[in-house]
Amino acid sequence: GSSTCLGIAFDSDNDDNNDNGDDDETKLVACIIRHRNGSLGILHVDEEHRRLGFGEVLLREATRALVPRKERLYAFIFDGNQASEKLFAKLGWAKDNPSGKKGTGKRKAK
Repeated sequence: GSSTCLGIAFDSDNDDNNDNGDDDETKLVACIIRHRNGSLGILHVDEEHRRLGFGEVLLREATRALVPRKERLYAFIFDGNQASEKLFAKLGWAKDNPSGKKGTGKRKAK
């Protein structure tokens, strides 16, 4: 499979009447990736653009695009990332094993 990314770009020039000839700078402020293994992950919104609904829009669109393919939908969320867990749950996602042991996401040295 191949990786896919959805993103939201934000025009950092707030002056719509800027006639000085400068190009507006567009910055990627939010993205979600579908990894080659099929999982969704790395849902990220820049700090200054959080709580604006960008993460929800990206997750909703990624889910909407994948459902018709009838493929298994899954994502990995770092333990303790409550914001992601809440967002995924809000959009109808469920934990595969809600009673499973939580770890740090890091392997212990042997």
